[in-house]
Amino acid sequence: GGIPITPRQIESIIRLAEAHARMHLRSITTQADINMAISVILESFIGSQKTSVSRKLRREFNRYTAFNRDRDQVLCSIVNECMREKALTMVNGDFARVVVTKEEFERKARNNGYGDEVR
Repeated sequence: GGIPITPRQIESIIRLAEAHARMHLRSITTQADINMAISVILESFIGSQKTSVSRKLRREFNRYTAFNRDRDQVLCSIVNECMREKALTMVNGDFARVVVTKEEFERKARNNGYGDEVR
C-alpha cells in the first residue's frame, strides 16, 4: 500500500528532515530525521481524511507514523487497550480479574505493526 505523493510534498519532507537535524544540532540529515519528516507528512495526510478512511490509513501506516515512540511504551499501551476492552464486556465488574491471553495480545500487536518482536 502507498499514497500518492507530489514533488512539493517530497520537498516538504526534505525541508522537515533538515529542520529536524538542525534542531538536534547536526549538520547532516540522518535516517531518523527522514523518518520523522515522513511521519509528519503522513499524519497530516491521514488527519485530513474522513474518519472511516482515517482509521483504516492509521492502521495501515502505523509503523511509519509511530515515529520515535518507545517500543515498550507502545506494547504496554496495547496491553492496556486489551484490558480496557475486556473490562467493558465484564458483567460483574470484578476488574481485578481481567485476563488478556497471549494470543489476544499478539494479534493486537501484529495489527499495530509489531510482529515477531513481541514474543
